[in-house]
Amino acid sequence: MTNQTDRHIGRSFPGMGTDIEDACPCPKAPCGLVVLDEVTEACDQHHWSAAKTMRQGHPADQCPAAGLPAITDQTADVTPPPALTEEGRLRARVEVLEEDADRDQGLAATGARCLLQGHQGQIESGRAIVEGHRFALSVKLGLGTAAPWDAIHERVADLSRMADETQPAETEAHAPTTTWAVEVPLRGTWKTSGGPYDDRDWALDSFELSKPHAIDRPVRVVRATTTYTVEAEHQPAAGARQDGATP
Repeated sequence: MTNQTDRHIGRSFPGMGTDIEDACPCPKAPCGLVVLDEVTEACDQHHWSAAKTMRQGHPADQCPAAGLPAITDQTADVTPPPALTEEGRLRARVEVLEEDADRDQGLAATGARCLLQGHQGQIESGRAIVEGHRFALSVKLGLGTAAPWDAIHERVADLSRMADETQPAETEAHAPTTTWAVEVPLRGTWKTSGGPYDDRDWALDSFELSKPHAIDRPVRVVRATTTYTVEAEHQPAAGARQDGATP
């Protein structure tokens, strides 16, 4: 009987390559997945302490790549072509990032509780984990190593928008319009305090001017994209007059 730890596991979605596994320090099987019983504690993707979901796996003796050479530095960069459409790849990538973002929010809440209870050691551990996630997401999104969370969230939103745009286009009545506004919280709801602006730079200027006055409350810039889609339309018969009379 196969040992339960004698398995190959991965967080990458099936059919989408092994990008997550390629970036982690764990030993790899010939199929590109991680060898379960050799997972390293330094891995923030596959170690049990990361508490992340494994999205695929198989017993080692049923590995589809059995008989192939083990992955080395020379072969690790070779990724099989994705089996999904561009929309599918983008949506899967957004799902992974949103899952990680939700987990980071939970870690932040835990850190806040620890702060109230005086558990400094747990606080530092939580900060290290969150910083590790920020670093990994920043690099994965092509934002370098020091992108702040706001930039990461904006990039995820852009990917989500790109995924939506790959769907079959509906008939547009007018070209989409984009505006920006500066918002502050008021009675538990975000309210516009500047704008809307047709130019992003104007909104950012207003945002910078608002920051010195926002000593005890947050302030943010929000982008709004308005689309105009034809949902019903009537076309007169050929040769019909606008006054209803028969020509």
